[in-house]
Amino acid sequence: MLLADADAERAAEVAGWLDQATITVVRCHQAQAVRELLDREVPDLLLLSPRLTDADGFAVATAVRRDPRFHLLPVVFLAADDLADRIAALRVEADDFLAFPVNQELLLQTVVTRAERGRRLREALQRDRLTGLINDPTLMAELEYAVDHGRRHGGPLAFAVFDLDGFADVNERFGPAVGDQVLLHVANVFRSSVRASDVIGRHGGEKFGMILRGGGPEGAAVLAAKLRRVLGEQAATTAEGVIIPLHVSVGWASFPADGASAAELAHAASRALRKEKVEKQ
Repeated sequence: MLLADADAERAAEVAGWLDQATITVVRCHQAQAVRELLDREVPDLLLLSPRLTDADGFAVATAVRRDPRFHLLPVVFLAADDLADRIAALRVEADDFLAFPVNQELLLQTVVTRAERGRRLREALQRDRLTGLINDPTLMAELEYAVDHGRRHGGPLAFAVFDLDGFADVNERFGPAVGDQVLLHVANVFRSSVRASDVIGRHGGEKFGMILRGGGPEGAAVLAAKLRRVLGEQAATTAEGVIIPLHVSVGWASFPADGASAAELAHAASRALRKEKVEKQ
């Protein structure tokens, strides 16, 4: 979790309680530091003071709520019991307000309960139910974020789309239940074959999308060759023992050469995918 508080003494005490409960805590005292930390990863919870050294904590909470990546992130305020602050916390849609001094058990239970509830909500709304990968709206939000990050900080970025060849024939021959098993199998193969820094999601139907941070066209080409090979080595098998060979068509696009937004990159990658499928015919 991320603890943002300008009061060093209070932050140290609270962080000590959380550490004892084996909760990993990252501390900061500036709004700018919060933004930089959120650029790198999504915490399970933001424990926030109304006043930071360089900004109003309520403004930070407002920015978090407006960001598609973080609108489900639990935000809990920790401050002296002040009516105006409580009202302000409600206005920025905070999940809770803990008055300090606070009971240690109450703080720990609030943090754990809010974090677990937030995680369940994110899983329900952002995950594809069949494969467990992030769903297409979440994938596009992640791509938009990656493009924005690339625009501000530079560095290569690519988006690749994988389309399972002959999937309609699998559904027609074996039925949709086996089709679902094949999609789950492909998702598991992809998940185990990409870097931890890459983002993979279901792009609709039998398509999968991948965001390659730090990878340009060359990286996308290497990834495509690798996943084609791995799928060729790991065919799907039905409950009856029928082996189903797997092949994919791939299209990719890089930022900024092929597009300056998530929508443009996705369109360029899909266009490249269609070109490859036509060439296969």
